[in-house]
Order: sequence, then structure tokens, then C-alpha cells
Amino acid sequence: MADAPANPPSSSSPAAAPAAPPTAPSDPLVAAMAALGAEPLPRSQDGLPVFRVEREEWPEVARSMKSDPQLAFELLLDVAAIDFPKRQPRFEVVYHLWSLTHNKLVRVKVGVPEEESSCPSVVALWPTADWHEREAFDLVGVKFAGHPDLRRILMPDDYPWHPLRKDFPVEGIDNSISYVRAGGVLMTRELDVDRPAGQDRTPVDLSHGDPAGFKDGAEEIGGNGPP
Repeated sequence: MADAPANPPSSSSPAAAPAAPPTAPSDPLVAAMAALGAEPLPRSQDGLPVFRVEREEWPEVARSMKSDPQLAFELLLDVAAIDFPKRQPRFEVVYHLWSLTHNKLVRVKVGVPEEESSCPSVVALWPTADWHEREAFDLVGVKFAGHPDLRRILMPDDYPWHPLRKDFPVEGIDNSISYVRAGGVLMTRELDVDRPAGQDRTPVDLSHGDPAGFKDGAEEIGGNGPP
């Protein structure tokens, strides 16, 4: 009778692990972005490919994303700035770009340090960035170098704060006190109430009457004001 094997296999022994499948070919989008120097990040919950680009490299990467036939991101959907007070860099500018040619949507993140809170503008590449960059500047305080007309879009021109920064009070700021102390102009000496609605740029609340030394002139216009 043949000798039994020295170490017979046990029925309870785990089965041998199957061989790992071959590595899947790299995603062409990821490969093309990585070739530009963009860092691939884990996909977000909405499934979008996400990339991080260094601020200094962003102008060249953006130009290639639009002009490279492999990418062809013809459409900029939006630009937003986010404040992370405990992170370095503190701010992050987030872009969503759509390739109509390849039907691809991506998210690109560019870090902006607090001590030099400026990011290159992409208005020359995607004109729709104009108002998006103005809004990010207005609400978060990130400037966009090279923007053709960088000024506030929601808050008054001389407003001294950026309301979407995390250190802005949730309850807001009393304009009648803090705003003036910070150097803002709550009212002008004369307010032209004959101007069409929406064209008076003076930040003013007349619901409680005219502050001492100021007037809006409403009482003098054809009896429209209070007696």
C-alpha cells in the first residue's frame, strides 16, 4: 500500500486565493490630466473625476484642458471659492468643466493661501468665468489676477467683509454700527430717489427714518413721502 502523504490537506483549509486580475488600462482622462501635472483625487460622492492643480500651474493646465483634443473642455459651468480656516492653504477655488466633445464632466481644485489670496483668472479662456470669479472675490475674498473687471457683484463696493468666510458671524453684522466703524459709507449726504429701481447703488435702509445729518429727499418729492 502506498505511503500516505506527510501532510494531508485538511478539509477545513481555506481555498487558495484566485490570481489577481490584470491591471485595467488607465482611464484616458486621468492619464491626460496627470500628463499635465494634475493630481488625481478620489472620486466624490457624485462620481465626478476630481483633480488638484497647483496655483502656479493652473493657467497652463486650464489652457490645455480647453485646447487639447483629448480633453476638449469647452464649457466652464461654475467657479466657487471655499474657506477652510484650519487648513493650509486656507482657500480652495473649485471649477466644474464639461467637455461637449467627449461628454465628460470634471472637478478641478486649486489651493490659494490666505497670505496671498489670489488665483489666476480664466476669463480669457472661458468668458463665463467673469461673474463667477467676481462672486468668489465678493463673498470669500479670493482675488483673480488678470480679471478684466474684478469688483463686487452682490455686496456694496466699499463693503469691508466677505460674508462666506467661516469667521463671518452667522447672525450677520450690524451695518449701522460695525460697517461705519470699519470705514464703510452707510448713506450719502444726498440720495437720488428719482433714479429707476435697481440703479441706486447706495447701501441704505430707510425703514427707520433718516440718520442724523443725512436725508434721502423723499419728503420733498411730490408728496410721495410722509407728511
